[in-house]
Amino acid sequence: MSKTKMKTKKQVTHSFCLIMLASGLFGAALSFAVIVMMKSALSDGLPGLYVSLQRLSPWIFLFLAAAFLLSSWWSLMRARRFCRSLNDSEDEAFYQQADRYLDQPLAISNIGTIVLFTWFGMVAVSTFEKNCGVYLFLLIAFLLIAELVLLVLIQRKTVEQVKLLNPEKRGDALDIRFQKEWLESCDEQEQLCVYRASYKAFSALPVISGSLFILLVLFLPYARIGFLPFLCVGLLWLVPTIIYFREAKRSVS
Repeated sequence: MSKTKMKTKKQVTHSFCLIMLASGLFGAALSFAVIVMMKSALSDGLPGLYVSLQRLSPWIFLFLAAAFLLSSWWSLMRARRFCRSLNDSEDEAFYQQADRYLDQPLAISNIGTIVLFTWFGMVAVSTFEKNCGVYLFLLIAFLLIAELVLLVLIQRKTVEQVKLLNPEKRGDALDIRFQKEWLESCDEQEQLCVYRASYKAFSALPVISGSLFILLVLFLPYARIGFLPFLCVGLLWLVPTIIYFREAKRSVS
């Protein structure tokens, strides 16, 4: 038994070393390729493209806002029509299909919120570098707030539709304690799905954060990005990790 354990431990160690060696070689090749491409891009007018994106950033924001708002609203209307068509059905397949339809407006509105916040940063940078007018920036800021309110209302309508199908569900999407109340009202299988999805998201965090650090280091010689991007990525990596270990310790105790 001990020999099998030792053999397995050696195999794991050798596999880890091979993976690290392959990753190092791949990283070196990728760095060389990025350096070559960045030199070519800088000589071919990448700064001009960036300035053009800054000037177009308000209009791109308006397009993104309209796209996310209309798509989330349309998906909600489609889900409600489907639920009304078989409101008294006891078919399990119907409820599974209804859940899939109702997941779409929630996913679109949440993703839209993140994308709009991110692109609003481009509008702010454009305004700071005088490629966008101040009044236009203020208009975009007002529209961002209005868009967020509308997306939250769509999420609330979606949650209300889910509660019509599942009366045992509790919580209001506008309540601060909504996530806790909603999770408590879920059955064990639904809670397990939530925990599994959370674990998958947390497991992807080191890979994504490490990749971003590498990209920032590779991009550093070609732009004065400073320390702030590294700090932001580090905090986005550090805070969930601290929360994870704190909650794990609290659960054990």
